Amino acid sequence: MPEIHRSQSGFAMVIILMLLMVLTVMGSIAVYSVRGEVSHTGRDSNHAQAQLVAESAINWALSALAKEKPNVLAYTAATHAGNGTEILPETLENGQPNNRKLHTYDLTPIYPNVKVNADEEGWIYQQAVDNKTSLSGTSDETIAFKVWFPNDSTIRVTGKGVVGGVTSRVEMTGTMKYAAAELK
Repeated sequence: MPEIHRSQSGFAMVIILMLLMVLTVMGSIAVYSVRGEVSHTGRDSNHAQAQLVAESAINWALSALAKEKPNVLAYTAATHAGNGTEILPETLENGQPNNRKLHTYDLTPIYPNVKVNADEEGWIYQQAVDNKTSLSGTSDETIAFKVWFPNDSTIRVTGKGVVGGVTSRVEMTGTMKYAAAELK
């Protein structure tokens, strides 16, 4: 059996210490990489939640459109003109109120005790102030929509959700089908 000399035992200790240092460095790199992935996964989670809020915005718009207004049939009100960018005016050319325009007061709020607003681009929106009542579970959430008719038989609704600074838009296009009215 080979005999171990004292000088060789010190060399074995140096090898073991070097191996431990290499493993520590590799472990630190692995932990740093995992932190980067967690951050990325959080952003993906915000995107999924923003998309859910945008889809909810479409449902919010459709629920407002389902209500008949004076001199306006259900599902015929809008926020924007046919090009989707110009905001419908508050009054018509004859000075009468524009009943076809969907106003903030026509909507039931999504978040209780929070005012429904319209921004300078005509989007109707609400911002969450409490994570208990928000759709995504965070107070950093905004739900918004706009509605327009590119032609007489097509309706377009765009929903927008913002969660944690991440924005998602979902668009719905529907075709209106006209049925003969029953005369009594």
